[in-house]
Amino acid sequence: MYDLKVKIKYFLKKIRLKFIIIMTVYEASTNLYNWFAEKESFCMETDYSKMILISDEPEVDKAAILCSLDSFVELNILRTKEVDGNNYWVLNKKFETMEQTPSITPATAIRIYNIIKAFSDITGDPAVDNCNILDINGRDIEVMLDAVDIMINEKK
Repeated sequence: MYDLKVKIKYFLKKIRLKFIIIMTVYEASTNLYNWFAEKESFCMETDYSKMILISDEPEVDKAAILCSLDSFVELNILRTKEVDGNNYWVLNKKFETMEQTPSITPATAIRIYNIIKAFSDITGDPAVDNCNILDINGRDIEVMLDAVDIMINEKK
């Protein structure tokens, strides 16, 4: 039985589907965040099986998803309403217009700056000229992520 689960898990990963054994609230939040990047609403009754294809403990996973949905409501990302006996969670505004404001320590700012500087030196991209170590912003994070994406793709 274990070999079959391993083979199924490998196959599902290979075709990029979700395989969840037991989900934590953080994992549920990640799944929902990805869900709302493409869709504007979620209904447990109709969408759970689209998001999670295989689960050892669906009730536990549903509880994790509900906890995560509650957090999204508390953060004013979603609103919820019952319609015809089904609960729906709907984005308050378009997903791509939402922003986060992370707090960055000086040590992290130095690391981000150094990655952007190394990336600029290697590629000739003048991104480092626009990076203010005293005010790391979303554009700096995007440049850093571009650098990481390039490194990951080179490893493949």
